[in-house]
Amino acid sequence: MPDSTYHQIHFAWAEPTLLGRNGPGPAATSLPEDELPALRSWRDRLVPALTADYGAALPGTPPSDYPETLWSRAYPDGQAALVYRWPGEVHRAHACAIVGPAHGLTLPRVLSLHENPRTRPAESRPPGPGWETMEPLAVPEPWEATAAPGAQRNRDRRAAETTICGEPVLAGAVAAALAHPERPVRLALEPEHADLWQGLQLRFLWGLHRILYDVLTPADALPAAGWDWSFSTYEPLLGPDDGPHTAFGPPPADTLSPRPAPPPPDFLRVAEALVSLLREEGGDALADHLHERGVPDAPTFTERRDLLRDWLDPRARPRPAEEAERPEPAPRPPWEGDDALAAQALPDLGPDDGEPQGVGAAEAEEPVVEALPEEDRPLPEPGTVPAPFDDDAPGPEPDDGVPAAEDLPPDDTGAQQPPAPDGPSREYPAPAFESDYASETLPGTEEIRPDLAGEGNWPTQYADLPLARLERWHTRRGPEAARVDIVDARAAVRAERAELQRVRGERDDYHAEVQDLRREVARLDQSWIDADGPLRSRRRRRRRGLAWTLALLLAVLAAAAGLEAGARYGRGALDLLALAWARLPLG
Repeated sequence: MPDSTYHQIHFAWAEPTLLGRNGPGPAATSLPEDELPALRSWRDRLVPALTADYGAALPGTPPSDYPETLWSRAYPDGQAALVYRWPGEVHRAHACAIVGPAHGLTLPRVLSLHENPRTRPAESRPPGPGWETMEPLAVPEPWEATAAPGAQRNRDRRAAETTICGEPVLAGAVAAALAHPERPVRLALEPEHADLWQGLQLRFLWGLHRILYDVLTPADALPAAGWDWSFSTYEPLLGPDDGPHTAFGPPPADTLSPRPAPPPPDFLRVAEALVSLLREEGGDALADHLHERGVPDAPTFTERRDLLRDWLDPRARPRPAEEAERPEPAPRPPWEGDDALAAQALPDLGPDDGEPQGVGAAEAEEPVVEALPEEDRPLPEPGTVPAPFDDDAPGPEPDDGVPAAEDLPPDDTGAQQPPAPDGPSREYPAPAFESDYASETLPGTEEIRPDLAGEGNWPTQYADLPLARLERWHTRRGPEAARVDIVDARAAVRAERAELQRVRGERDDYHAEVQDLRREVARLDQSWIDADGPLRSRRRRRRRGLAWTLALLLAVLAAAAGLEAGARYGRGALDLLALAWARLPLG
């Protein structure tokens, strides 16, 4: 078959089939009769898709309630098949397969075929039996190339929000595919929710393809071993590993979760971040992020996965050898670390940015604190170096001899000052945060409120920063008004995001409705204006030939009748015509 042609094969009960047998088999096709070996080969390849036992997997379900399913698979020889299946009783069950080169049956092109009324097979309109009774199809365009503005963004968002029984499933499937791409992806789904018109499976497959295509199977790199994009929207048996790689099926009797196995926790954070990007920014923006970080250009799947984890979850990949060779980093500001408590535990530098004050004392005598969860550990007092946490050491002494703040003598400005130490001590002067607050403005928060210019100049714009981390930092080191600003900023950001999501949803719904209307108008106009396909043109030419043959036959009969009449009455044909003209009532 040429690379630009896709043939159709209709499988149903026939007496006989195109292979000469009575029973279920190929009953109609767009292939010519001399392609009998190709038809037999495709019948043998599609046996697993055509012989699924729905009755055994769904006991008690009437055959009329079996869901319509979509089955797709690519083969090692570069060919692929897309099969629409309408299961039921043996005399009524039928299927329609679209076969051809694999490059034209990728998921975006499958969606284009499925959503086009002219190319999607219909259960209620089976073709006539025989050879070349179905139309061959051209290479379908990718769905995103024909989608209306906003429809692709809407489909990305809905794919990221796909749920089964109220449980999100896309992040778990992405995590499972990243952890073990060679293992099939299996999701449980009740039969009443599995019909194609509900679109749940196609939304999920679209989201999986948008997130993982450049990671698992990029165009210019080695694909992940064991992964392929074969799928089935509903398989009665999910056990065999030789079936489609991604499949939905009946839920097991011992579980209520749509996921038979929980996703790996170390990959779940990466998957959730990818799904969030797909929902918030769309698949095109996600692809741009991946290309900026060189993920599709990495030669192996392991390197591409490591780049993802370094980007989205850097703590998930410890490197002991590299950490041992790396020099100890200098103290960082609290906002640059992931753990604000650990950052605050660093000693403040002296006036010349040299050794921190009180280091010798800290090395001489290091009190320890009993191990507590990170959020419950005590905060260090200003002006002291907190001791490191040791899980095996006993807690601190109740009285360490440090005077209380109210017992300290005031200085010239009225502030309480500690007494001068007599020897090595862990105490050091606390820095004046108020005077230095403007220089500690976090990156990306340079916008300052003019009305607070004289009160420390703290930042008030937090739309692009983690508010929880900012709140912890300001709680320990910032003025009181900064914490109030954070609460206000958090509420404002939430309100702004909610309004933005509402506007985006209305826009996407509008564009989707416009696209549906355009397709419906095109479908209605097609049958009256330019619906001259190859099959319809052949039928029209055949009807025209029959009409001309009938007219010629009538002319011959009229001539013969005239000759017979002329011979019987002794008149020529012209005399008979003149006599007939004279008898016409012309007024």
